Amino acid sequence: MNSTVILSKAKNLSTSLSSRIRERLPRRSFHSFLAMTHKSIFWILLLSLIYYLVGLPHYGLTWDEPLHLKSGLIDIKNWQGQNIPWLQETFAYGPLAETLGALSFLIFSSTLHLLPFDVAFHLPIVLFGIWGIYIVYLMGRDFFSEKVGLWSAFFLAILPRYVGHLHNNIKD
Repeated sequence: MNSTVILSKAKNLSTSLSSRIRERLPRRSFHSFLAMTHKSIFWILLLSLIYYLVGLPHYGLTWDEPLHLKSGLIDIKNWQGQNIPWLQETFAYGPLAETLGALSFLIFSSTLHLLPFDVAFHLPIVLFGIWGIYIVYLMGRDFFSEKVGLWSAFFLAILPRYVGHLHNNIKD
C-alpha cells in the first residue's frame, strides 16, 4: 500500500472517531468542565497567595539579605544616573530580584510605611512564586492533561522547600 493511502485512511479514521466522541458528549458538559478547571486553578493560586502573604512576616531575614537590599538600592541609584560602584558579592546573581525587592522596600516600607522592611523586600518574590505555580500548571496542562496540570500546581504550592525558598531566597 502507498503511504499516502495509509495516511488518508488514518486521517479518516481519526476524524470519524472524534466526531463520534463529540456526538456522545453534550456540549454543555465540556464548557462546564472548562469553567470548573479555570475555577480550580484560580482557587489554588488565590489560596496559595493568601497562605504565602500570611506567612510572610514569620520568615525574617537571612544573613545575606541586607547585602542584597543594599545592592538593589545601588542598582536603582545607578539607573537614576548616579554612578555608584557595584557590589562584587552580588554581581553574579544579576540585578532583577534584588532591584524588585529594593523597589518594594522603598514603596511599601520607606515611603508608605505599610510593611516592615523584610516583608516589603520579600513581597515581589512571593508574587513571582505565584506566577511560577501558574507556569507549572500551564506546562502540566499542555504536556499532559488538565488534571496533571492542576495536581502539579497544587503540589508545588504546598511543597515546603518551594515555600521556604519563596520567602527567603530571593536570588534563586
